[in-house]
Amino acid sequence: TLHGTVLDVLLLLSTSGATQEQLQCVARLGLLSQALLFDECRGTFENAQANGAEGPFSGLVKMGLLKEQEIPYLADRAQKAQTVWLWIASYVKLWLNDDKKAYKIQKRCCNGRAAISAIRTQLGTQLPYTYVQLISVMVQCNHCIMGLGCGYTGAAALVLGHYALLVAQIAQTVIVPATFQSLLDVCVYVSDPYGSDVIDFSFLSYHLALAKVCESFISPIPPEFAAKQSPPDARSPG
Repeated sequence: TLHGTVLDVLLLLSTSGATQEQLQCVARLGLLSQALLFDECRGTFENAQANGAEGPFSGLVKMGLLKEQEIPYLADRAQKAQTVWLWIASYVKLWLNDDKKAYKIQKRCCNGRAAISAIRTQLGTQLPYTYVQLISVMVQCNHCIMGLGCGYTGAAALVLGHYALLVAQIAQTVIVPATFQSLLDVCVYVSDPYGSDVIDFSFLSYHLALAKVCESFISPIPPEFAAKQSPPDARSPG
C-alpha cells in the first residue's frame, strides 16, 4: 500500500544513517504523493477555474507539502503523484553512497508508484457500456412490471372495498422502485471513493494518520540502538 511504502522507505533510510533533514524531506514528499493522489482523483488540476487565482497547488503549498520552486516540475504533467516517487528515488540515490542500500530503497519507491498506478487504473477503468445498459434496463423493466402488477391489484382492491390492500399496493408502488433507483445512485457514488462526496474517503483523516506515523519514524531513537557509524554527508534537497 502507499501508506506502508512511505513508512518502509523512512525505516530503511533511518537505519542507513540518514540525517533528520533528509528524513523530513522524504516524509514530506511521501505525504505530498498521497495528497496529489486525492487531488488528481477529484479533478483538481483539470478544472483550473474552480481553483481561483491562487492555482491548484496553493493548498499543498500552505500545508507545507510543496515548495514554490517545485511547482513548475509538476504543472502540466500527468500522473503527478507517481512523479513524486521519482523525486524520492533520485534524492535517495543522490546522497546514499551504498548502491545495494539505494537499490533496496528504490525498489520500495517502485512499490509506492505501483500502488498509485493501481488505484488510478481501478478508478479509471469503467464497466463496459453493455453491462451498465443491461442493469439500467433491468431496473426500468422492474419498475414497469411493479407498476402494472400493483395497479391491477389495487384496482381490484378498490372495487372489492379492500382499502387496506389498496394502500399497501400504493406504498409498494412508491417504495420498491425508489429503492432500486437509489441503489443505482449509490453505485455511482461508491465507484470513486477518492472523490469529494460525503461518503468518500476523508483526505484529512488519511493525511493526519500518515503524518503522525511519519513523525514517529523520523524521531530520534535511544542511543543504544543508534548506528555507530557517522551518517553520510547531507546534500541540499533542492
